[in-house]
Amino acid sequence: MSKTIRRRSGRGAASALAGVLCAAALLGLAASAEAQSVVPGRPVSTVTIGTNLVQQIPQSFLGLSINEEEMEDFTNQPAFLNIINDILDPPSSGAGPFVLRVGGTYSDSSYWQGDQSQVLPEYQDDSGLEYTLNQGWMNSLAGVMQATGGKAIINVNAVAHDPQMAADVVRAAEQTLPAGSLMAVAIGNEPNLYTLANNTVANNTAWVRAFTPDQYSSVFGSYAQTLRKDFPTLTLAGPESSGATTNWTSQLLQADAGQVGLVTSHVYPLNACDTPGNGFYPTIGHYLTNTLVSETTSSLAQLLTLAHSIGLPYRLTELGSATCNGVSGVNDTFATSLWVINQLFSFITAGLDGVNVHLRTNEPNTAIMNTGAGLQAEPLLYGMAAFVDALQPNDVLTGTSGQLQPNVDIWPVYGSDGWHVALVNYTASSQLVELSLPATGTGTITQLTAPSPTSSAVTFGGQTITSNGTWSGPLNVVDSEPVNGTYPVVLPPASAAIFDVAAAPGTTITAQAKTKAKTTKSAKAKRHNAAAKQPTKRARARS
Repeated sequence: MSKTIRRRSGRGAASALAGVLCAAALLGLAASAEAQSVVPGRPVSTVTIGTNLVQQIPQSFLGLSINEEEMEDFTNQPAFLNIINDILDPPSSGAGPFVLRVGGTYSDSSYWQGDQSQVLPEYQDDSGLEYTLNQGWMNSLAGVMQATGGKAIINVNAVAHDPQMAADVVRAAEQTLPAGSLMAVAIGNEPNLYTLANNTVANNTAWVRAFTPDQYSSVFGSYAQTLRKDFPTLTLAGPESSGATTNWTSQLLQADAGQVGLVTSHVYPLNACDTPGNGFYPTIGHYLTNTLVSETTSSLAQLLTLAHSIGLPYRLTELGSATCNGVSGVNDTFATSLWVINQLFSFITAGLDGVNVHLRTNEPNTAIMNTGAGLQAEPLLYGMAAFVDALQPNDVLTGTSGQLQPNVDIWPVYGSDGWHVALVNYTASSQLVELSLPATGTGTITQLTAPSPTSSAVTFGGQTITSNGTWSGPLNVVDSEPVNGTYPVVLPPASAAIFDVAAAPGTTITAQAKTKAKTTKSAKAKRHNAAAKQPTKRARARS
């Protein structure tokens, strides 16, 4: 399947967009353009975008994650290929190969060809929840890799204590997937949650309930020893822990130094298994404040430091808006579209090397739902699409200064074709952001909107994502002309936008101290991070 460019052609150049803008005007976009004018009483943020480097945007930063037992619900759908190629990894993004991680809770109940004959009795699982991986499953994954040019991370069963079975999975992957597309193999899934009382990953629960970081490191080492014999260049990932469990990562890196090639963990900032009304239970309000984003990012600081201090990349192989499937009417609403934009840019600022957003087949916390009749784009996917729309080859995130209204955020990205600035308005009021930056010509604004934060009817630039995984409808963009050297961008209540403009001649990025525009008043008191303070996933409830 070939990729098609949706919205990148000529971005930041008014002349190349003339046809689109003319058509937009005919469709009634003049009213939207008028909305960009200054209105008395509207809250105003004044921001200067600098040329100082904050962070290089990593290649292959944004990917997807799928449960092993649900993988074919997506990979066998042609629409899934379109979503990757046209929505999340358009060729113009220059984002590097798309990364699909296949793992989840059932990784530790998955058996190659369904064979447990070589697994010792205490490590076997006959709960009825075990899953069979076979050649058909691998062929389906290979089809996605071939069609997208992507790379795969595959989790293997660590509970089985069977390195040879893991080697069989890797051998099948190497023989079936396109050459070089197996990015890494992760050992196990969330071993720090094996001890939960309702975790049924093995028949013999005695060792499961007492499982420790030392024991996981020992299992990892035995798998590494076996896998290295036949696959000496294979990248091994771990510990795949849930939440900010630093001790599992530190122990693994101490015990298996030189064997780990990719440090991984999972984070879900809120927990739908919590009691409604408690601090960790998802609400719309949680996703409309900067607190959730900043505390989720800061909870990963020690893990990031552990990995980078020894020269290893750190990737979140599962990110979701909430664990335990999420809450209907909360995790399937526009509020999560806005949250994920800020969360992903916050992770880049912190220095994370990549993120895989976790999918479920038919749960509120998914970005793509399989309805049985096809795939359906959920609000979370629209936020991810807007994030990707701000990226270009060799992009960097730059600094800002000035004054931002509370719960208004800005992420300036500079690339080979100019400036792409993501703006997010969490507030219930319209906001004017005046941007001063080294740019030239007319800017354009692509808005991400919905009737309300609780709505699931999301549009990006007036377009929607069809069940075929493609964009539908005319692309609506709004002009922004500079006024006294600044570009006005009006954000409707609870909305986001991507502002594009050509860079001024001679613009160069320098590695200077990081800066960020300040809010006009202090943020609310910090809320505890659910991912850091309690288990983020109930066994078998699954993410």
